[in-house]
Amino acid sequence: MKICSWTSTTGLNSDWALRQKDVDDCLKNKSMILVLFFKVSDLSEQVVKLVPGEIIYLINQLIMLISDEQTFCSIEPYPFGRYHDPYRYIKDSILSVPESGASDLIEPCHEFKAFINTPDENQLEKFTTEVIRFAAACMNSRTNGTIHFGIIDKPHGKIVGVAVNSKEKYLKALKLAIDYYFENKNRDAAHKCIKTPRFVEVLNRNTASSDKFVIEVDIKPQFAICGENEYQTVNMKHRKTKTREKKFYIRDGASCRSLFARTTFAKPMVEYRRFVKKIPELAQRRKNAEEEHSKPIKTTTQGSSLINMITGGAFSMDKSNFEHYVIVTNKSHPSRREVLNKRFLVIFLLLSTVSEVMDPLVETFSMFLQELGGSGQILCICDDESTFISWRDLIQAKCGVDISDRCISELSFAEVNGTVLSLWSENRRAKRFLPCGGESKVGLERKFEQTLNTLEILCVNQCEGENEDRVAIEENFYRGGKVSWWNFHFSELPGLTPFIKRDQFDYIMNTVIPDLCSRPTACVLFNLLHLPGCGGTTLAMHVLWALRDKYRCAVLREKSDFVNVADQVIKLLMYQYDEQTPRVPVLLMIDDFDDMEKVEELQFAIETQFIEKDLQAAKVILLNCMRSEFNTVTGLTPDTVFIGNNLSDEELRSRKRTPE
Repeated sequence: MKICSWTSTTGLNSDWALRQKDVDDCLKNKSMILVLFFKVSDLSEQVVKLVPGEIIYLINQLIMLISDEQTFCSIEPYPFGRYHDPYRYIKDSILSVPESGASDLIEPCHEFKAFINTPDENQLEKFTTEVIRFAAACMNSRTNGTIHFGIIDKPHGKIVGVAVNSKEKYLKALKLAIDYYFENKNRDAAHKCIKTPRFVEVLNRNTASSDKFVIEVDIKPQFAICGENEYQTVNMKHRKTKTREKKFYIRDGASCRSLFARTTFAKPMVEYRRFVKKIPELAQRRKNAEEEHSKPIKTTTQGSSLINMITGGAFSMDKSNFEHYVIVTNKSHPSRREVLNKRFLVIFLLLSTVSEVMDPLVETFSMFLQELGGSGQILCICDDESTFISWRDLIQAKCGVDISDRCISELSFAEVNGTVLSLWSENRRAKRFLPCGGESKVGLERKFEQTLNTLEILCVNQCEGENEDRVAIEENFYRGGKVSWWNFHFSELPGLTPFIKRDQFDYIMNTVIPDLCSRPTACVLFNLLHLPGCGGTTLAMHVLWALRDKYRCAVLREKSDFVNVADQVIKLLMYQYDEQTPRVPVLLMIDDFDDMEKVEELQFAIETQFIEKDLQAAKVILLNCMRSEFNTVTGLTPDTVFIGNNLSDEELRSRKRTPE
């Protein structure tokens, strides 16, 4: 299968992804356009991984490039609540958000601190006291907020950065300060609401490192953490007498103010009592705002649409109805246009927003549209929803056709890449894949999987491409041996006997699991009670096997250190998702726990991770497979299924059909 490339812009680099050298070269030569080049040896390599932080960073640098040297440019702030994007600020540019007070409680308020005139010996104390004051004000006012160190007031919001000798000292100092300033009953909430400081690198205008950072701390007082509580802080008023002074901060416009301090217009406690009476109402507003802004679990069918379009309905790259693929992108290296008179698919890979004025890609599309007599052999893969909308509207206006059903815009490039790779039988034998919803997939990297040492991960293509003695495995199982994934794999091969389905299997699949997914709780629990030797573990594994292409399934290996287990479960849930709202849940099987207290302890640890990492509309389902000491169980809840020794007539008939 041959893959060609088509370009409509001038290229610059010849690597797989955005490199700092290419950015520097682009900035030195204002006449050059920064674009990305892809080799054309493998379709999967046409996809580039550009996270939002890199894109915003590039845009900010290009803004600096075209601006006058004496003009202060506006620059977007680091995305609220994010800690992993490669993002940098440009020295002397202006942060696009001003210092502000509470608005809708979700949009963060901002406060700037220059922090450049503070002596080195006082920096940590200044940093912690300012963060505590700002955090307490945000928590009492129930608003998200970010405090920035290394940004001055004149000009307002100008980025200067501060020297940081040891990041670890700042992290440690803030943790100690939270314990010192907050009362015992509020310390846990404060630790959860005050996020880990981030250090955003500040570059000089020529993109060289300045060895300085903007230190930022996000505050997120979620309703589940703060409820209707109030948050007072205490500090030392006199170092000699060790007198402790209480403070009750609120966000008052663009600053923080203590309601215990005397003012000219009201007695201190009068205003404080008035505010405290309104806290239940304020807490309810916060809860409503969170529910309004929370995103439902995303669902998409574009994975199956991509598979159908890229193979021409063959659903396999090995049997694809296309002999050639032509890649057209608005960020590529120039290479020669040959379009063969055979079956080929033209793929428009849009890595940036298309402009009617600046991008000749529309003319290229129009040419292919005329030559091919329609859009049936055209596939458009867009960077995001906004790129798709601008591209669709532009094509509608210029070419008079609606290409919505020929566009993929809801999948990340990692999902596009993984889905395409999974269509090759050779790749399915060599790689492991996880589901992302709607038949889209991502490749599971070996190094990442090895870090999840407490979990045994069940992949979409489990057992494919591996060789095992089928007869020996089946004989061992039907003689009473423990079931393995191989038993389920062999049962699905053409001409072989399907795996025995217990009566409870359909009930769990069609009733229990959908009900658990519909609940608002982040981590839900389902109990499968069984007598020893009656097939409870086999039934639980059968459920995981049947759902492996819809959920990220795993079996718990270790039964201790639940904090570590919870962390690894969340990593599996969030793997290859750029946003905080994954589309598929994790289904975790737990086998042979001693008692329910340990199960509930694990459930609590996972729920705590959800709160700390601020995951929205995500879900973890715990399938607890536990032995029972009784032959019958009464008073079962909808979250519990019991399996005894007696087989139903249908189960007996199925058992007779299995090989002896």
